[in-house]
Amino acid sequence: TNNGPDLMAGMSNASNMTQGVQPQMDTANQNINNTSFTNNGPDLMTGMSNASNMTQGVQSQMDTANQNVSTQNVGYENNQPTPSLTGQASSNTFSPNQPNYTNDKKTINPKLIIIAGVIAVIVIAVACFFILNNSGKVTNMAGINVWLPNGYTESSKIGYDAIYVSKENDIVIGTTKQSSYGATLDEYMEAIDSQGVSSFECEQGTKKTINGREWARYDCETSSQSSIMFMTIKDDELYGVEVSSQKDKASKSKSIANKIEPKLEIVE
Repeated sequence: TNNGPDLMAGMSNASNMTQGVQPQMDTANQNINNTSFTNNGPDLMTGMSNASNMTQGVQSQMDTANQNVSTQNVGYENNQPTPSLTGQASSNTFSPNQPNYTNDKKTINPKLIIIAGVIAVIVIAVACFFILNNSGKVTNMAGINVWLPNGYTESSKIGYDAIYVSKENDIVIGTTKQSSYGATLDEYMEAIDSQGVSSFECEQGTKKTINGREWARYDCETSSQSSIMFMTIKDDELYGVEVSSQKDKASKSKSIANKIEPKLEIVE
């Protein structure tokens, strides 16, 4: 079980860290692509006059050739094969090779049926897992809209303004609100990145605009606990959301935090 909101409790200390940071930040900000050719061939008009002279000597030969062709074509039509509707000549027979159709049915390999059944079961199982692990609803937790998985129940505050716990009692989702003491979100992040929070070791913080507001995210852990924290500032108030679990459930709590992140919203 989760022994308490160690990470969020340390945030008040982080606010005090920022008081000595601002002057240093102000100082740092101040230091900062015809070819031409000649026709050498015979004259066209000269060639044409020569051609006309050549035709005079061969005209009689052409007339004789035409008479011979006409004589040879006599009786041509009577010697042609008579076409039929089937495309066969009357003097020939045509028997096209017909395909050998059979009514044999192909048998299905039993192994394929088994494989298909196994694949169907896997697909259904994956679909059910995806649906069950993505089902939940957005809940107003003390002024912060937080996505909660189905099956989470409200519990005692134990240091949070609102808290929900999984039915297995292995994941805790809590929210807090406190004064930001005039510090900005960037100042809080600078203090946490440089000095940490309580006994937790945290990855470098990331900042993202979610539903029109900037939120910081920290993934932290101790030797026994995992905690993912989101925070933002509005009207000099520091809002925090924490997803906490024992370290052996870290992958599960991070998966939930990833679903919470895009739906975060201050509603007060």
